[in-house]
This record gives sequence, structure tokens and C-alpha cells, in this order.
Amino acid sequence: MARSSGNAAPREDPGWRKAVLAQLFPIGSRKTQRELDGLTVTRVLFVALVQAAFAGGLILVIITRTMGELDTFLAAVLLVLGAIGVATGLMLRGKPLATDNAVALAQSFRKRFFVGFAASEVPMLAGLVIGMIRQELWPYLITLPFFVAGMIVSAPSRSNIDRAQTAIALSGSGLLLRDELMSTQPPPS
Repeated sequence: MARSSGNAAPREDPGWRKAVLAQLFPIGSRKTQRELDGLTVTRVLFVALVQAAFAGGLILVIITRTMGELDTFLAAVLLVLGAIGVATGLMLRGKPLATDNAVALAQSFRKRFFVGFAASEVPMLAGLVIGMIRQELWPYLITLPFFVAGMIVSAPSRSNIDRAQTAIALSGSGLLLRDELMSTQPPPS
């Protein structure tokens, strides 16, 4: 059901605590996970994806334990890939969300989040794979700042939702993004 800013006060942002706890302690929180709103579920997915990316880096540290010798050309390629990933996230953030109805709004925000996440993760995964092949840390470490920047740009954070809500309001729509994200569940994985 579409809500407009004139019909009801916007719902309060649930924050990140439940999402982090549900991801870090999944066994004890199965019952709680079934009761999570759609925004928190999206944040649980975000935490899981970031956690996996850092776990890969930890594995690389354990198996290599050496920075290795910097390959200037390869470093330049990884830097360009990282910059493209962040730029893609910024470009996506600038695109308007679908405001045809509440479901389309929530789906378009989630789609933008996942595509932005993927664009930021691809260079980091390339650095991770190259690091494992070469048994060196530097390829992963050189892409890590771009990954973190891309996550900040793409995260389902309060500030990113507020920024999108401002654009939605300026477009003349009365839909409330946070409410729609909380009301609708992402598709099952």
C-alpha cells in the first residue's frame, strides 16, 4: 500500500543492530530473523556480503603472509577497476528510483544496492584472486579502499535512504522509501 507523507508519519529507521546480530549470531536468532522487516533483511544481506569479502582477505593473509613485489602495470589495472566500481556506484545513486508504486520503489532501491555492491566487489575479488595466484597481499590491499568506498556509496544506510527520499519528494511522489523498504521483503534467495 502506498503511503504519502500526508497520510502518516514516516516509520523510524530500525538501525543496524538487529542486522549485525542476525548475521553474526545466526543460530540463536533464527526466530528473530523471521520477524525482521524488509530493510533489516537487506542490511543483513549487506553485512553478510561485506563479511565474506573481508573473510577472503583474512584467508589471503593466512596463506601468503607477504606483501610481495608490486607489479606497476597490474597495480594500475586494479586501481582503474576500483575507480570504475566506485564511479558505477555513484552513477547508480544518481539515477531516480521507480516511483510508480510502493513495490516498484522498494525493488528499485534493492536492485540499485545489489548492482552497486557488485560493481564495487568485482575489483576487490580480482585483487583477491590475483593475490592468491601470486601468493601476495598487495593486489587485495590495493583494491580494498575502493571496495570500502563502494560499500559506503551503495549501503542501505540511513543517509543513503534519506538522500534517495529527498530525490523522491522532489520528483513529486508521496511514497516513503524507508516505510516501503520496511514493509516489503526482498525476494527469497
